[in-house]
Amino acid sequence: MSNMRRVSLFLTALLLMTSSLMFSCREEHPEPELPFHDNVCVLMGVRILDYQLRKIDFVLDVAVIKGGKTADSTTLFEGLPDTAFVFNNYFFNGTEVRHQVNKIEYIDTFGVPTFYNCMLIDQSDVPNSYKKRDPYNYRFENLNAFLKNIDYQGNVVLSAFARNGEIEESPLTIYEKKFTPVWNETIARNLLDLTHKTGGTSSRLDALYYAVKYMAEHAPDSNRSVTVFTINKDDGKSSYTTFDIINLAQNHKIKINPVFFSYTDSLVGFSSMLSLANATGGFSMTGGTWELSSAFFLMNQLLKNNVSFYRIYTTLTIGAPNWFNNAYRSYMRVRFDSDPANDAYVNFLLEKP
Repeated sequence: MSNMRRVSLFLTALLLMTSSLMFSCREEHPEPELPFHDNVCVLMGVRILDYQLRKIDFVLDVAVIKGGKTADSTTLFEGLPDTAFVFNNYFFNGTEVRHQVNKIEYIDTFGVPTFYNCMLIDQSDVPNSYKKRDPYNYRFENLNAFLKNIDYQGNVVLSAFARNGEIEESPLTIYEKKFTPVWNETIARNLLDLTHKTGGTSSRLDALYYAVKYMAEHAPDSNRSVTVFTINKDDGKSSYTTFDIINLAQNHKIKINPVFFSYTDSLVGFSSMLSLANATGGFSMTGGTWELSSAFFLMNQLLKNNVSFYRIYTTLTIGAPNWFNNAYRSYMRVRFDSDPANDAYVNFLLEKP
């Protein structure tokens, strides 16, 4: 073999090795991981036993969900010690507000056989934006996981709301205009389309009123509810009020279940939504992507009221007020270990009956 040919083959081999090395060393852009499924608390109900100027006796029913990677591995916490439930003491208008836990019971329930639910999704992005809160659209993976697991356990109609946003109808769009007991490709396509349709302000109160009205007119009179997945409070332009929604929902025995995708009261407006849940017998929960991933795995059981829970008898005392306050909003933490970062939270509202 000539020297010229040897050099040519050597250069060719070197070029191939260099090319291979360049591609093998190229920085890969990993796919975003699926969200970690964290523990979450669901407020199943609030009951006022006695409401006075300086003392309120009340009961919280709280389901505590242990996060798992799948629906089968997502379970309920049992046997938590009383010390796991920690209330937040605070000052209100210069007056100290304190909580004392008197007794805790664990309640087993059997629920009802089915449900009819309107799943109402907030598509607004002002001032709180999904682009920052949920850039990989994990919320739709959670919703899709819930809908895939319906499997004739209940019936759902999908809807979305925003004012002057990207959805088809403002202030509320109801997709397919019918209930479905099983997951199908149309649901998956609608959820995928919604990932590209965020925008506008929140028409939450108008949307809730129309969603309750739709349920009253189209769902059988049996375990009916509206679950509202919310990231922003109402923009103040709605024609209907919280009281309008409560009256309509109570008249038709329709529960309202708020799901808050934010811990910030100034963004989501906890009090008005918690008031709706209190008045209609709905559940509520607060969390980010990780916590709500767990909750949506058990959404079927929550909607059928088929979850066991902790019943927490508590007394709230008010220091020395010179006025009578008709409502107090507070929160409770559930501690699973010594790291506060692992705590789960429950927002609740105590209202004078």
